[in-house]
Amino acid sequence: MRIISLAPSITETLIFLGLGEDIVGVTEQCNDRLAVGDKMIIGSFVKPDVSKIVSAKPDLVITAGRIHGRLLEEFGRHDVRVSVFGSRSVSGILDTMEELGSICGRAVGPQVNPLRERVNVEDMYSWDGWQGISAIRERSVYAIPCQTICRPGPKAVDLVERLAQILYPDKNPSRWIG
Repeated sequence: MRIISLAPSITETLIFLGLGEDIVGVTEQCNDRLAVGDKMIIGSFVKPDVSKIVSAKPDLVITAGRIHGRLLEEFGRHDVRVSVFGSRSVSGILDTMEELGSICGRAVGPQVNPLRERVNVEDMYSWDGWQGISAIRERSVYAIPCQTICRPGPKAVDLVERLAQILYPDKNPSRWIG
């Protein structure tokens, strides 16, 4: 399958799911050169080059939600198959991974299930202290790289683990993290 990814989070997710070889085009923001190698750059995340995308003859273009909504009609005029993903929750990201696997005809349970086991999303809502976080008042703010926090992909689970370590250093996070 020939896939073009319009977002770094999608590219990282495809690579994580073992679909990296199917990627033929990425945005200039897909900056993990070790992972994406010499894939065709199809423009930026905000302004992908539709003519370049169409000329690549992809089987599938994967967009990142509303930011790419204006392109859907144009892709339709060129009979380009598009899937739109814009998950903003950890469970939504994991569901997206499974859906991508299904669309691409790949079994991705071996990659996704361990992530689900590492973070039980429902447990997050019952963690004590989330309403009373005093990190700003106590000047206990931690930097987390954008690659972990800004891209809704497999690294979202790393983010949840890191936040648990920061917020609850004296507790055993094994009940939240597998």
